[in-house]
Amino acid sequence: MKNKRIITALLSLATAATAIAQDASFSQINSMPLLLNPANTGGFEKEWRTTGAFRNTSYSAGQTFTTGAFIVEKRVKGSFIDENDRLGIGVFALTDQSNGGALKSNYIGFSTAYGKALNVSGTSRLSAGLQGVWATRRLDLNKLTFEDQFTSGGFGGGMPSADAYRSAASSYLDVNAGIAYALSNEKSGFNLGAAIYHAGKPKDEFWGEESELPARYTFNAGTYFSVADNDRIHVNAVTNFQGKWDEYLFGAYFSKNLQMETGNLRLNLGSYYRLNSAIIPYLGIETKTWSGGLSYDVASGSIRQGAANRKSLEVSVTALF
Repeated sequence: MKNKRIITALLSLATAATAIAQDASFSQINSMPLLLNPANTGGFEKEWRTTGAFRNTSYSAGQTFTTGAFIVEKRVKGSFIDENDRLGIGVFALTDQSNGGALKSNYIGFSTAYGKALNVSGTSRLSAGLQGVWATRRLDLNKLTFEDQFTSGGFGGGMPSADAYRSAASSYLDVNAGIAYALSNEKSGFNLGAAIYHAGKPKDEFWGEESELPARYTFNAGTYFSVADNDRIHVNAVTNFQGKWDEYLFGAYFSKNLQMETGNLRLNLGSYYRLNSAIIPYLGIETKTWSGGLSYDVASGSIRQGAANRKSLEVSVTALF
């Protein structure tokens, strides 16, 4: 009975962690457009876009939660595509580990989207995208501590656990889809998007028991406009709903033009806010061919007292060529 309770609790933990990991809660809303909405695949002017991001959350108790992503996208051109339309393809890898590495999740995905220009200049575009994802997860109970490892000197000390042998692995195929609209020019623009993740509600299996992953619904919006000396203000927001979990993340940053003649170097400074969770200062730098961002979550709201020792650092880098 004791083992049954332990395994059931771990299964619940694994399922909850997977939902959050797959839908990885990166704080920098615009750093990974392809993961924000499949319809954003290939939505850029150059031929290639690569993006890398890493997020680490650590606690004073020694527990760490890390998420990393790497994305490669290509804008496809050809006589069969109108000049102002966009056809994009991309591949991505997402890895996540929690509870000190006890639960590891890895995702490999393919993404494609087509953006149809709604006017002759191509400044107004409606896009739709689709993703296929292969997910694998492993729960290593050797990295956890059980009550039968308690000795007169406390936990650990090399004492093995009878429960650790029940480590397990699981895999499944997932599908995501999205739609987006964007209107932009040199001075201003805005975008709207909606996406569904885990569209087929895949089933995850551990120890012969299946758990259904609930669909996640994502809605995002953003705008930018120019101010004096070609500086810009960007405002963005994203909302996620999945089962009993919801997230509201919004914020703004000021983009300072550091090269008056070319506008090829910008310094971005601002902050995001995850409702009832964190204030997130953001610092970034960008040119027309690459950008980098750094953010740091500061616990706030109802979780501040319980997460006083939590530290979350996120780094992102994007290159266009």
